[in-house]
Formats: sequence, structure tokens, C-alpha cells
Amino acid sequence: MESNYKRWEIAKSTWGSQHPARARFVGSIIDSLSPSIDVKTLLDLGCGDLILSRHISNQLKYTPADIYKRSGDCIVLDLNKNEYPTNFYGVIAAIGVIEYINDVEGLFSSLSAKCEVLVCTYSPSEGNPGRNSNWHNHMTGRDFLSLAVGFYDLREIFRMHESQSLFVFKSKF
Repeated sequence: MESNYKRWEIAKSTWGSQHPARARFVGSIIDSLSPSIDVKTLLDLGCGDLILSRHISNQLKYTPADIYKRSGDCIVLDLNKNEYPTNFYGVIAAIGVIEYINDVEGLFSSLSAKCEVLVCTYSPSEGNPGRNSNWHNHMTGRDFLSLAVGFYDLREIFRMHESQSLFVFKSKF
């Protein structure tokens, strides 16, 4: 499946933009991690309308990335075309992104060499009857974690709501 460019064209219409509480919570988690991060940078994959930037302190230099150029400093990447970041970041955030990725293993492999910490959300297939038909993968929570721990050490899991969790992973590399 290719990325649905039309779906992401208007950033203000995305779930993340319409639910700022998630960005506030993720921002607080990232801020709590920042003192222990060596490289004081944050890459926000799938940045949308840059909502995460409004909920983090200035402890980390924020860089947005998306399939559209959302700001002058936004890196344009299509993760489903294996376009991955080339620079190294202290933290990479992928909030509301992984469900839309075809090759999650390829993504994890690439990102594990490009960050100290990966902060991401995922909505597993089990217990989620309203699962979005636009999502590109449908892993169970166990399958997601099994795949992730091949590249990362799991640091923390936070239940966001009934169908989504936030994961904090430290790169093994």
C-alpha cells in the first residue's frame, strides 16, 4: 500500500491535531527524558500541524518531518517509500504513525541507528473492533513488541486510551 497523500494533505483534519491531549502527554514524557539524552534533538515523524512542538520545552531542538512540507525546516519523507531520516537524533517521536507503515521492521531497523530513544504510539489489533481500515498493518500488541525489542530495549509503556499505548524504547545500537 502506498501512503495516502490526500488523507494527510490538510494537517488540521488529522486525529492528532483534533486531540491535543495526546500531544500534551507525549510532550511531558519527552521532557522527562531530555535530561538523560546525550544528543539534544527531537525528530517528530508525521508532525502534521506541528502540535507536538507546542507541548515540549526548549530542552531539545525540534525538527519536524512529514510527507508534506509543513514548515520551512520540515524534512519531507515518505516512510512507505523507505525514505528514512539521515541524521542522528536524541529522540525520534512517531505518534499516530506506525499504523500507517507497511514495513514496520524496516522502519525500526533504520530508526534504531538514528536515535537514542524512540517514543511511539501503537494501537494493536486485538481488542480494537473499530480498527481503522486505512491502517497498513494490523499487528497484535505481542507481535508489535516482539518486533520492536529486536532493535530496542523497552523502557516504559503508557496506556493512552482504550486502544492505543505510548512506548518508550532505547536503541540497542
